Amino acid sequence: MKDMVTSLAGDLTRAEWDKPEHIRSISFAVNGLTDDVWRPRIGGTLGIISPFVTDEALVTLSRGIAPAKACLLSRAEGLAFLQPETLARFDQVAVLDEMAETEDGDEGEEDGPITARGLHAKAFITERYSSTKITIGSGNATAPALVSGNNVEVFAILSG
Repeated sequence: MKDMVTSLAGDLTRAEWDKPEHIRSISFAVNGLTDDVWRPRIGGTLGIISPFVTDEALVTLSRGIAPAKACLLSRAEGLAFLQPETLARFDQVAVLDEMAETEDGDEGEEDGPITARGLHAKAFITERYSSTKITIGSGNATAPALVSGNNVEVFAILSG
C-alpha cells in the first residue's frame, strides 16, 4: 500500500495540470508517508468543510484566528463530540441539512447501488494577505489526518 501511495505522489509531481481561471498555482501535499505533517497554512481567515472533525485538529488549525474570521461546516454527528471551547473558536458553525443529503451512489459489483449519505467533501479555505488558498483532498479536519500524520492523505492546494 505504501509503495502504491508513494508512486501516486510521484505521479502528481510529474503531471501537467491546467489551472482554473484566477488560480495562480496548484500544488500537492501528501501526509502519512514521512514524519513531516502538512497542514493548511493559516492566515487571517479560515473556512473548514469536513464531515469528521476532532478537537485537536480544529484547535491547531484555528490557532491565532479570531472567531469572527473562522467558520466550520460539518455533519451533526461530527460536531456532537466537540468540546464547547473548540466550537467557540468558530463564529459560524453550520450543519449540513438532512434534506441536502443524497442517496445516490456508485453501482456495486454484486450488491446493487452503494448508498452514500451525508457530507463527504473536505475543503480548507484560507486567506493570507491578498491570496486565497483552497485545499481539497482526502483528509478530514482530524488529528490523524492533519496533526499526527498517521493517515495517508493527499491534498491539492489551489492559490489565487
